[in-house]
Amino acid sequence: MPPESELQISLRNAKIANDDRKIKAERKRQKRELELKEETVQIAKANSKKVTVALVISIISLLMSVSTFIQNQM
Repeated sequence: MPPESELQISLRNAKIANDDRKIKAERKRQKRELELKEETVQIAKANSKKVTVALVISIISLLMSVSTFIQNQM
């Protein structure tokens, strides 16, 4: 079997380098995707807390209104 020519070696090395770049780009994309998912979860948790606080405030306000109404009826 004849030895590889310089062109064949260069082509093989270029293919390996290209494959490495593709793998690194895919890893970077997956990492960014995971970061975005984590960020989305954090935003959802924060929004959930805001909704809970607003609901509690509304319930307290309703109870105060009912209390005032009952006191005025007496």
